[in-house]
Amino acid sequence: MDDPTDAAQRDNTPRPARQPEADGIPSRRLRIFVTVVLAAYAVCLFVAGFLVVRAIYTPRPIPRADAGPIQQPGGTLRQIAAREVGIDATWSADGTQVVFDFYDDRVWRDVMDMLSGRLPMRKYLAVTETDGESRHAYELARGISPWRALWRPGTSTLAVSVTEWKRDGAEASYDNAIRLFDLPEGRLSGRIYSGDNWLVSWSPDGRLLLCMGGGSGQDRRYWLLRVADRRTVDIALPEKPAYTRLPCWSPDSRSLAFGWLPKERAKGDLNPVHGLWIADADTGQASLQPVDFYRTFAWLPDGRMLLARSRRDDPWRPLTNFGFLGPGADTVEWLPTSVPGICLELEHANGRTVVDLSGPSIKERQWVSDLYELTLPDCAVRRLTDLDLCGTWQLSPRGDRVLIGSIGPREELSRDDRRAKALPRGIWVLDIDPRGKAPGRDDRSAPEAR
Repeated sequence: MDDPTDAAQRDNTPRPARQPEADGIPSRRLRIFVTVVLAAYAVCLFVAGFLVVRAIYTPRPIPRADAGPIQQPGGTLRQIAAREVGIDATWSADGTQVVFDFYDDRVWRDVMDMLSGRLPMRKYLAVTETDGESRHAYELARGISPWRALWRPGTSTLAVSVTEWKRDGAEASYDNAIRLFDLPEGRLSGRIYSGDNWLVSWSPDGRLLLCMGGGSGQDRRYWLLRVADRRTVDIALPEKPAYTRLPCWSPDSRSLAFGWLPKERAKGDLNPVHGLWIADADTGQASLQPVDFYRTFAWLPDGRMLLARSRRDDPWRPLTNFGFLGPGADTVEWLPTSVPGICLELEHANGRTVVDLSGPSIKERQWVSDLYELTLPDCAVRRLTDLDLCGTWQLSPRGDRVLIGSIGPREELSRDDRRAKALPRGIWVLDIDPRGKAPGRDDRSAPEAR
């Protein structure tokens, strides 16, 4: 049996103190804290990297409008896209959608493209409803930049002029081509044409594509692209022009009309007379018609042509006459009533004719351009816009809207005039008021219709 004295001594023996942890070895609580911090840091890096990659490969949202509606004499003008957009917007066949191109102008995207070795010119196609709300952006493919698109009649297919970029080390090169792009799937076809081109228009039956190339003036040429077999037909115009008016199709897609200004008629003539050439869409052969006019015309659904003839006998009082050329006729039936101004463009759709009249303005002390609705055969005009238009425009297939691509104010305008009269850069839609308004007196020095 143990001695009680020994047991008491054992109980009173001091126990060794707990040794502190060795230097450099953290406590368990500290290890957990450091692990949580590192895990959170890793998650943040992963999320940041994901957002950067997504930003690089995700198209920029379509630039939205930055200007409110503008009330015009002929309706309401609405902006559907602004900033860096291409002004060559076009209507769909039913007039409910608009297609145009735009590019990403964010500087940091250019830096990321350079660091990642991607190709330049990040351009996209935008398809939007006329209300500007339903919007879709398409990047065709890596290194392929669109710069003009035309809707094929009766389909959801676009013909697109593209620039295809290639990189060889530090050098970048490019080729131009035409491709087809199917909506809404966003499917891009192979090349249907290779080479420099500018898409002009589809034939009404959607079988032929009219293209232009070679620059302007004497170097300009036209050809037809048969999409089914990718064959081309050159338009055989007999002489080099000083100016050509963009041609228009006959309603049956069999013929094309060209306005042609010979070089000898362009020198110092205030009233240059254009020739009218009709080209066969199958052979490309063109014949000169025995009529003269001034630059502008449109083919009507009944087969007649509407021609405009402008005169500047008095430089500050230009006048324009309109006339009809029937199928197979060799004379134009000019209407007796004149309209003030020079007719730069005219379009006809669904019974409505819209003309672009330009004339001298006393207020701006220069020539300005505005849109008017023309009523035939009495040649009454109703002002649609009261802004100096600088850009492109296109009447919708339904004839109820006008699509305007504005490049912004003219540089020669004063600051006050630019603020008051010029249309900001972007894509605009004019909703034509069918009820109309009482025409106000034009501020130009040219007289009213007489």
